[in-house]
Amino acid sequence: MKYSGVILLLLLVVAAAYSYDKMSEPPRVLANGTGLDERNIRLAIQKAQSIAEQQPQLDSLQQRMSVVQKSSNAFEVYTNLISLPRKEVKIVQPVAEPIRPKLPTRYNYTLTMVYIAADDKYAVINGEFSREGGVLSSGAKVLNISKGKVKVVRRGIVQTVKLKGS
Repeated sequence: MKYSGVILLLLLVVAAAYSYDKMSEPPRVLANGTGLDERNIRLAIQKAQSIAEQQPQLDSLQQRMSVVQKSSNAFEVYTNLISLPRKEVKIVQPVAEPIRPKLPTRYNYTLTMVYIAADDKYAVINGEFSREGGVLSSGAKVLNISKGKVKVVRRGIVQTVKLKGS
C-alpha cells in the first residue's frame, strides 16, 4: 500500500506508451487497395449472417408493436379532465340502518335512607352513603337531597329517586 500510487502511475505511463505506438503505425493497405485483410472480411461475413438470422425475430417484433399501437388507439386515454365522458351516478341506498346504541332514559336507583341536618344532608342510594354534591360509584352525581327524595344526574339524564313507602 505504501507504493501503490507509484505503481499506478507507472502502469498509466506504460499503457500510454503502448497505445501511442499502436496509433503511430500507418494503416495497412493490401495489394487490392481496400485496406481489408482476411480477418476483417471474415468478420464482415459473420456480421451479415447474424443479421440475416435475426430478421425473422425483428419481423415478429414489428408485428407485435403494430398490434399494441392499434390497441392503444382503440382505448384512447383521456388526459384532459374536461373532455371526460359523463357517467351516470347511481345512488345506492343502505341495506339497513346502522346500529346505534340506545342510551337509557332512566337508571335504576334505590333510595334507602335520607338524613337532613341543619348544616348537612346525607342519603343512602343503592347501598352507597353520599352527601349532597357527592358522586356515586356508577358515575351519578347527587344534585339535591330533600325530604323523602333525591335528585341524581348521570350522562345528562336528571332523575328524581323517591324513598320507598313515601
